[in-house]
Amino acid sequence: MIDSATISKKLQKVDLSKTSNFLKGFFQPEEIRAAAVIMPLVCRADGWHILFIRRTSHDNDMHSGQVAFPGGKHEEFDVDFKATALREFAEETGIDTNNLEIIGQLPNMTTVTKFCITPYIAFLSPDYN
Repeated sequence: MIDSATISKKLQKVDLSKTSNFLKGFFQPEEIRAAAVIMPLVCRADGWHILFIRRTSHDNDMHSGQVAFPGGKHEEFDVDFKATALREFAEETGIDTNNLEIIGQLPNMTTVTKFCITPYIAFLSPDYN
């Protein structure tokens, strides 16, 4: 099994300038909204696991019922995108962010729902509750 130090080391080599451009030209820049997510990795005896959430079903919500990483829209009061990701993680999972260790970031990705998502990778304590 790959250890946490190896994962952290590999994330240090990620080129953040290589953002996803497959939707380039589809939207005007002012249409794009900023968001951030956390990809929580949990190490258990049988290996690494990734924590996902299932979004609540609402009639008028474009993300209703989706399986996703915890995260959401950047708000004016968020000091940066990491703060957005941490706030949204706590809101959506009910797990205290003291159980997280942010270890890296992946390049931004623009989605068909007009969000530019900043993804963070974090270790989540296996003892979270």
